[in-house]
Amino acid sequence: MSDGGAPKESISADEHLLPPQCILLQLDTGDSVFLTLRREKDGKFGFVSSKYRVSKPMLKLQPGMHLAVDPSSRYMVVGCSEGIFAIYSLHPRSSLTKQYMQTSSLEHVGSETQIYPRGVILRMEFLYPAADDEQHIILLVLAVLKGKIRMLLYEWTAGSDLKKVTARSSKGYLLEKSRQVPLLLIPLTIKSSFILVYENSMAVCQGILHGTPKLIYFNERVDKPTAFHHGLGTPLWTSWTRPSRLESHKVTRDDLFIAREDGLVKFLEIDSEDDDVVTADNNIGELGANCGMALASLDYPNKNAKSGDLFIVGGNSSSGGTYLVSSTGPSFRQIRLIHSECSVAGLEFSNADICI
Repeated sequence: MSDGGAPKESISADEHLLPPQCILLQLDTGDSVFLTLRREKDGKFGFVSSKYRVSKPMLKLQPGMHLAVDPSSRYMVVGCSEGIFAIYSLHPRSSLTKQYMQTSSLEHVGSETQIYPRGVILRMEFLYPAADDEQHIILLVLAVLKGKIRMLLYEWTAGSDLKKVTARSSKGYLLEKSRQVPLLLIPLTIKSSFILVYENSMAVCQGILHGTPKLIYFNERVDKPTAFHHGLGTPLWTSWTRPSRLESHKVTRDDLFIAREDGLVKFLEIDSEDDDVVTADNNIGELGANCGMALASLDYPNKNAKSGDLFIVGGNSSSGGTYLVSSTGPSFRQIRLIHSECSVAGLEFSNADICI
């Protein structure tokens, strides 16, 4: 990796400064690897890596099947296929900077606890707290308990003892029998809500912090497969990404793109102050390629050409690419082809301190 042409004197002054983000890699052994980029004295770049080993109780149950980081990057969770997951508290940036200045190494995890939900773990995600309640940490776990899919909610205040974290209710909230296992669990940035994506429908879930949650179903239709669908069944939704938007827009609204395995892409807008909640549910086009779990988006401002959202698609055992979604109309324009014959597991661009 080439240097960025920074003057030598600035390299010396910034020698112990950490970059704004780190990458979290989850190994199939259950161990977590943190990677931070640094500039060496000779001006070149290198990685500072640290590994946190999974606890022994998790070793026999496929540790690392599930991974999530809370929106503030203060906590993360690593889940097994069933029966147990671990919550880790993460050191703040000030502590990491002090560590690095003293030892040139980093230890990201401050403490941990194991929790035993007694069932198969399907999905795990941190929910967004209210804007005026940043110390509120909310973890949602979808698990199969005694043959029924339930939503388990774990809440705590940042900085509190993790050993005291328990589910709000051991039974959780029951999902409808008529619905299949959710393909995706998407946290929304407004009112601690989230979306459950099923094979044949989607639902916004509201009010889970205030009692029995309310599910608002939409998109209860199946769009015909594209030319890139392989198989006899219904094409499945595989990935999602949240585009960059103005802060004023995000106060009450959340925008999402959701992609299907055959390349169909849908745009959703959720408005917490609108009676309909889902104020946009539109198919915006086809990628002309298969799409797996690897999907990310960037803002694409361009004064001399069309602006919009830039998509990066890793492909699913096929080539992916970069695509521009124009802000003036729902259409895709492929900018560059990304050649690949293997499945890309994930892509992410984020403002968070930790990217997974």
